[in-house]
Amino acid sequence: EATFQQSPSFFAILRGPENVFEAANAAYLQIVGLGRDPIGKPLFEALPETRGQGFDAYLAQVRETGEALVFRELPVRLEPTPGNFEEHFIDITYLPLLEGDGTHPAVIAHGSVVTDHVIARRRVEELLIQRETAPADPATANAKLHQHRPALEPANLHPHRQTEPPGA
Repeated sequence: EATFQQSPSFFAILRGPENVFEAANAAYLQIVGLGRDPIGKPLFEALPETRGQGFDAYLAQVRETGEALVFRELPVRLEPTPGNFEEHFIDITYLPLLEGDGTHPAVIAHGSVVTDHVIARRRVEELLIQRETAPADPATANAKLHQHRPALEPANLHPHRQTEPPGA
């Protein structure tokens, strides 16, 4: 448990159809809001803003099938302080927690916040699209022409001479 508490990745265990929080590390509490204590509470009581975002269905699927679910850059809208909504992107894996009797009534949620990476990548993509779709700047086009002029000049100075074939 100490290892999970110190991990920079977030971690939580949710049990049963109500998705009651059994454990959550400091990284998890930081993303959902440091003043919130979800332990012992169902998901929608602890984090009511997650209703309608699909998390209950993901958790139910993992409990029912016993198969992990992995999401990359999954959007999540949280309210870490009352009235202050934040959109985050997370890489998250939902893993079934196998019990001794072969059932998996609980799910481990483990992942990382990747919001900064997603925002940075989207900005770079926007800049590339702007660059590719922007009309050519005449000054830039002229500068490129002048840059290539030395390579073109020798061909222009010495036009190909048409010579008569030998013996003509």
